[in-house]
Amino acid sequence: MYAIIAKREFYGPSTVRELVLGWSGRPEIFADKAVAKAVVRELDDEVYHLSHNESGRPPSTFHRVDRLARHFREEVARGA
Repeated sequence: MYAIIAKREFYGPSTVRELVLGWSGRPEIFADKAVAKAVVRELDDEVYHLSHNESGRPPSTFHRVDRLARHFREEVARGA
């Protein structure tokens, strides 16, 4: 299983790493690496509106759920 993490950079500076959520507000989980990679490409092609003080489009990367930091794995478990 794979999840997508967005790394948002803000002036100040500060960086926030967060799981990409679906329409339900739960982390999006993908069974297949190819699907996760395709979704990252779609995210990169979509129009993105910056949040207040955000310095640019966040790069999105896909990761195996079992290799995520513990707090991300716990968030995935709560959302599943």
